[in-house]
Amino acid sequence: MKTRRTYLVLGLILLVLFATAWLTPQQVNWTATYDRADKIPYGSYIVYERLGDIFPHGKLTTSNQPFYLLGDAFEDSGASCIIVTSGLSADELDIRSMAAFADHGNNVFISAYSLPRFLADTLGIVVKESMQLMAQDSDYTVRAGGSSTSDAYRFRHEDVTYWIDDADSSKQDPTITGLAQRRVVMRPRITLGTDGAGHPDFVKVPFGQGAFFIHVVPLAFTNYNMLRRNNNQYAAACLSHLSDGAIYWEEYYRPFHHEKASTPLRFILSVPAYKWAFYIALCTAVIYMVFAGRRLQRIIPTLIPPANTSLQFTQTIGTIYYQQRDHRDIAVKKMTYLLERIRQYYLLPTGDTSVAFRERLAYKSDVSIETVNAVFSIYENDIRRTRYINEETLIAFNTALEQFYNESGLINK
Repeated sequence: MKTRRTYLVLGLILLVLFATAWLTPQQVNWTATYDRADKIPYGSYIVYERLGDIFPHGKLTTSNQPFYLLGDAFEDSGASCIIVTSGLSADELDIRSMAAFADHGNNVFISAYSLPRFLADTLGIVVKESMQLMAQDSDYTVRAGGSSTSDAYRFRHEDVTYWIDDADSSKQDPTITGLAQRRVVMRPRITLGTDGAGHPDFVKVPFGQGAFFIHVVPLAFTNYNMLRRNNNQYAAACLSHLSDGAIYWEEYYRPFHHEKASTPLRFILSVPAYKWAFYIALCTAVIYMVFAGRRLQRIIPTLIPPANTSLQFTQTIGTIYYQQRDHRDIAVKKMTYLLERIRQYYLLPTGDTSVAFRERLAYKSDVSIETVNAVFSIYENDIRRTRYINEETLIAFNTALEQFYNESGLINK
């Protein structure tokens, strides 16, 4: 009773701690993850879930691998790859794969504050920045696909504003060779959106049969700005320039991609209330195993296996029958046992032991008809119809039975 009361008190304490952790207001996580599964302010859950409305006929595929591993995508025509991140950290192999993807008539949409130098030089652009006094709302204009007019939207950005300008090809250094050599390719670009100062922040750069769409305000695609005013229309206008074909949402280049745990406890450990409840339950289980296990442990007694008394039992029964000399009773019991084995293994009814039954038994048991007739003839003629038999009759009947068992193999079953 005392032990049960102790466990009840511990359970109530655990319940109170869990309720306290659950009801405590949690601090808002303002980390810019751009993760499609994150519902925090700077996650991309909303825009990812609404891609089906923007591209009703496009098949959405999510990738967590580098771009150069998207082998099936290169066979598509009119497909689009969407990358939303704070800074695109892609190497030259990734950039060349993106260029080949666009050259086959596909689109690459990148929304990031910074671009790899190799990509910027390939497209002939540069991303510039300017400092602001504080984070504030600014006017951004964007032109939807198929429209020649721009609509204005307001959403909050960081202390630094970014825009796109033409790269300065005069900064090329011909003395540098190899992969580090800068080869700026000046390409025509189309301005699709501008910031509050009129600087381009969303441009289209035709490339082969496709195009690169470069956008430098990724916060516009986060949950916080998607829910403010009519800013969801801004994201839809930006993405409306892409064709309604296959859509590849690239997750590999988002922030913290390599730091995120893949354990099944990821969700529990990501919520502070669940995390502390899990730790408390784990500690309670350990304490219970340490203390309760020691209290409940008892010495296991040595169990003596039961002795095999079959031989002694057989000897006792044999002695009783030998003393009484009731040979007929022994013969009847042997016959009863034989008939039971026949019903069990050969599935033959034993109520009628006529000639037909004996022939079927001989056929099924693979025993000679002579042996079968010997068993049943001795039993029917010399045992069943008499009240007393001598020892010679019992021996003859037992010999016939052993012959039957040996030929049929029932002796080993």
